[in-house]
Amino acid sequence: GPLAPLISVDSAEEAVQLANASEFGLGATVFTKDKSKGEQIALGIDSGMVFVNTMLRSDPRLPFGGVKNSGYGRECSAEG
Repeated sequence: GPLAPLISVDSAEEAVQLANASEFGLGATVFTKDKSKGEQIALGIDSGMVFVNTMLRSDPRLPFGGVKNSGYGRECSAEG
C-alpha cells in the first residue's frame, strides 16, 4: 500500500531545504496547524504542484506537470 516517510526537522527553513534537495518535483504537501505559515512554506518548495493541508489532487481540465526529474512543462497548457 501507500507509504509516507516522516522526517523530523528543526525549522521550516530546514524542511524546505530538505524538500528541495530531492531530484524529483512532481507534487508536495505541507501539513501544519497554521495555514498562513503553510502557504508561505509552500511558496519555497520547488515542485510542480504544492498543496497545504490536503492530499495532492488534479483535475484533467487543468495544466499538470512537474519539475526536475519529474518532467518539464505542463500537460493541457500552451507550453505542453
